[in-house]
Amino acid sequence: MVSFNAFSEYPAPMIIFPGECIRNVGLAGFSEAVYTTTANGWMNRSAFLEYIKVIDRFVIDKNIQKPVFS
Repeated sequence: MVSFNAFSEYPAPMIIFPGECIRNVGLAGFSEAVYTTTANGWMNRSAFLEYIKVIDRFVIDKNIQKPVFS
């Protein structure tokens, strides 16, 4: 999952692996990414909520006024 704003700034991307464990696929140097797993590798409710926390941290760090949407 990747998102960005109109200024080309972006929060950490989320990489979702299928199954119950995160596999070593050569992304160890990609420390800013958020890694998680789901049963099938697709976004689910818990993964989405985890990513919303990443976006919230990004909004706070960038001093973006809330609410973000009006």
